[in-house]
Amino acid sequence: YFDEKLSSISSDGHGAFWLGTETGDLIHFKDNQRQLFELGEDRIYKVVQEVNASGDSVFWIGIRNSGLQEWKQEGKNKLTKIKTFNIPFKADKYSAYDFHCTKGRFFLATSQGIYTFDRKNKNDSLHLIYPSEKYLSRRNGTTFVVQHICIYKDSLLIAATQEGLFLMNLANNQSRFVLKNNFIDYVYINNKKLF
Repeated sequence: YFDEKLSSISSDGHGAFWLGTETGDLIHFKDNQRQLFELGEDRIYKVVQEVNASGDSVFWIGIRNSGLQEWKQEGKNKLTKIKTFNIPFKADKYSAYDFHCTKGRFFLATSQGIYTFDRKNKNDSLHLIYPSEKYLSRRNGTTFVVQHICIYKDSLLIAATQEGLFLMNLANNQSRFVLKNNFIDYVYINNKKLF
């Protein structure tokens, strides 16, 4: 139907979907109509569309080997890249698998760990939550896979990592692991149950 290999489906919360492709294109799908945006990027893992204070449509896009990117819609048919968020050791050459926002903070699951930034501060950059920079530097920034994250009641960050399930209390930043030494691919909360 789409003549494309799809890599992600993200709901916009208003009855439409953003479909990311393996070849870095973005398709807006609503009421059986589709609109193609050619971004010229790699595989798209996740897309979130927001309307900012100025009324502009802003897109947060997680991309394979190109990191977290912020895009802005220009007219009806064009998206323009505003910013790519760099991380230590890799600059923008990392994969941004998943992300969530709560209480003004942005949380990002990547091929190099878990990162955050303050959305109220336009000049803020990504800050490493886990693992430590010391851990990554001992391995020359090699991967620490965190494929999926979720937030429970705006107070608990839960991340599926290569070392187990990472939990962090967002009020005091205390963290711990459960299911240690297990590669966890996915985490999901439904009806107060963790899956």
